[in-house]
Amino acid sequence: MHDNARLATPTEWSDGHRGWHFDKTISIGNLIAVTPLLLAMVASWVSMQHRLDYLEQQRREDVARYEKQRAEDHQHTMQARQEVVIRIDGVDKKLDRLIERTR
Repeated sequence: MHDNARLATPTEWSDGHRGWHFDKTISIGNLIAVTPLLLAMVASWVSMQHRLDYLEQQRREDVARYEKQRAEDHQHTMQARQEVVIRIDGVDKKLDRLIERTR
């Protein structure tokens, strides 16, 4: 006699109730199906992490470049302002001399 009783789907539980039950074993088919899914999830997470790291590095470089450019622009602005002040002082002195001559 074959072991058909063991292979058959049980229709009653030991206490006499009929219904659904969970098989506590893991089949090879489940492992074959779930393993690539888990590997794909890990690979996607690693890929996303690499992209985020790259974007964060780019952001830090952009901020550093912006700060450097801002400092250079501020320096140029201050130099230009100083030149304007010097020229205005020169014009002021010339005007003072012209006013003194006309008196």
